[in-house]
Parts: sequence; C-alpha cells; structure tokens
Amino acid sequence: MSDTNTDTQFFEIDGVMWEINNTDTPFDPFADFSWDDDSDNYLATTLTNFLTEPTQAYPSPSASIAHSSPESFATAPDYYSLPMFTNTPIPVPAVTIPAPANPAPPLTNTTSIYGQYAGLFSTGAEAKSHRKSARGAPKPADDVAWVKQNQREHWVMNIYNALVDTSAAIDGPKCPYLLRFKDKPVFSQQDLEAAAHNIFDKAIAVHERGWCRPAVYRKEAKRGDLVDRAEKSVSTRLDSICALLRKSKAACNDAMQSGLPLAKLVDNPYAHGAGKTTNAAGNSRRGEMLKVGKERVVGGRVEKKGAGKKKNRLILTESD
Repeated sequence: MSDTNTDTQFFEIDGVMWEINNTDTPFDPFADFSWDDDSDNYLATTLTNFLTEPTQAYPSPSASIAHSSPESFATAPDYYSLPMFTNTPIPVPAVTIPAPANPAPPLTNTTSIYGQYAGLFSTGAEAKSHRKSARGAPKPADDVAWVKQNQREHWVMNIYNALVDTSAAIDGPKCPYLLRFKDKPVFSQQDLEAAAHNIFDKAIAVHERGWCRPAVYRKEAKRGDLVDRAEKSVSTRLDSICALLRKSKAACNDAMQSGLPLAKLVDNPYAHGAGKTTNAAGNSRRGEMLKVGKERVVGGRVEKKGAGKKKNRLILTESD
C-alpha cells in the first residue's frame, strides 16, 4: 500500500515499511538502487538500463529513505544492492590483417606470335572502353531515330513471336534448339521478353555504333545473296531478323546467348541465316547416313558396301 502525500510516501516491500521523504519525481519501489552508507539517510538513485535503452538518460530522483527499523535492511531484496552501470564504450583491439603473399612472377612469353604484355590499360574501365569501341563503321539509316522512338513495342513483340514460333522451323526433329522451343521449355517469360528487347537494341546499334568486336569475327559479304540488304534501313533489318528467328531455332539460341553470336546475327541476318540453313541440311544428311549404316551415298543413290549393284534405296535431296 502507499500514501500519495506530496512530502512523504510509504511503501511496503516484503513486509517492510519504507518512508520516502521530499521526492522530486514519482518513486518506483521496484526500481534498482545503490545505497550510500556514508549518510544517515539512504540515497536512492535509479540505475540506467543500458541493456534496453542505451542512449536514454533516466532522471535520478533525489529521495531520502527512512526505514521503519534497522533490521529491515536485512530483509531488503538483494536487487537493491546492484552495482551502477554506465554506457562507457568498450575499446576493441585493432586487428592486424597479414599482407597477401607475393604473387608468382609473370610467365615469359617465348613461343607466341604476339608481343609481351605491355600494360596498355591501367583500369578495367579503360579496357572496357576499348572493347566497346567500333572496329567497323556504323551503317547509316534514315529511319533509325524514328523506329527507336516510336516502334520499340511493335518490333519487340514481333521478335518475341518469332522466337517462340516453331511452325516454320527447318531444324531437325531432334535438334536440341528446336526442342527448347517446342517440347522442353527452358526459358522463362522474362528471359524471352528481355532477349527480345536486347535483340532490338543490338539491331539499332548496328546503325548507330557499328561493329564492336575483333574484325576477324566479322565476315562481310561483297556480292550475291549474302550481302546485307538492310544496310540502309533498320526496319528492313528487324524484319529480316524476325524471318530468320522464325525459320531457325539454332539462330534463336544465338539470340538467347547474346554476346558475339547475337552480334553476328544482327550485323548480317542474311549471311547468318544462310549458314544456319546449310548446317540444318548437313545435319539432316548425316542423320540419314547414320540410318543407312555402312552404306554410302554415290551420286544421290545409296550403294550397299559389298553389293554387286546399286539400289535406289534412298535419295537425299537438299532443301532450302
């Protein structure tokens, strides 16, 4: 029980009556205290609960506490004699990190046709800038700015539809690239749509930035059907890219891989498509020869090894 008199408060704790005189703040009898044995009365100060509120300053009530009998201290709870705590930071000793071991000495280049390492780039950013630099001039086209600003959504949707369509694919029925788009899906919707945007951007870059790979990887046709007929129109380039992706799932695999395969595809979709057609026909021919076994193809006819005469068992024709 307690009396709420402004000058004196009485509390009963474990059967002992406590009298609090001249309190400046409300007194909590269940708070933690330290006791000053040098004074006639005992000064109670509230401990700072630094474990839960390390930055909060608690008021220290000035209260003189008189007890009902000297023996009452013997029955006072033990937690009244807890030591005071402070928020003094504990110094953390510095940790010494050992220096890395010396790397192995550089290898001496004695057999290569290329020169010794010259340290031409001091940072990765400088090396990246060179990799992104044009080694082949861009192909100017009048419609680049307009297509880039107004037709992205149109062409990205067309590219996506060409990627996933298998109705006109020339790839063999067991071609793994065809199966990825026909029977065994391995790409997410996000992968395919992101790839469609990437193909669009790379096609635009052909006309804005040019060829940014080592020149050896670029085969520029000068005549015939392999000449880049979309040299002056990005719309024509995008249309031919869609036609190639619809026809060849191997080309779709190049587009999904991005990097150099995609760069070659968008730089000249006609030459890239011709290569895919030739590969598909060659794969089909090899498949038929494996079916025949030890028979060999002679002039479009199949002659069984060891047979006395030719048999028209299989005639191979090249399509596309």
